[in-house]
Amino acid sequence: MKKVEERASNNCLLPMDKSLTLQRGTKHGGVAPPSRFRSDDLFQGRTEVVIVHHGREYRLRLTQNDKLILTA
Repeated sequence: MKKVEERASNNCLLPMDKSLTLQRGTKHGGVAPPSRFRSDDLFQGRTEVVIVHHGREYRLRLTQNDKLILTA
């Protein structure tokens, strides 16, 4: 594992070897901010959605206490 050199503006750790970082830059060369989704838009009145990641299904559930749980 590479040692950590610094933290990005979003507090993510950056590897010392910057060639290992993803090239998802913006027109200014920085890292694009993460996409934002409102939970209301994701759930659309339901209490569960399925997210497929690399062919595997994950369930994102909204609990009775209004919390989110992600399970494989």
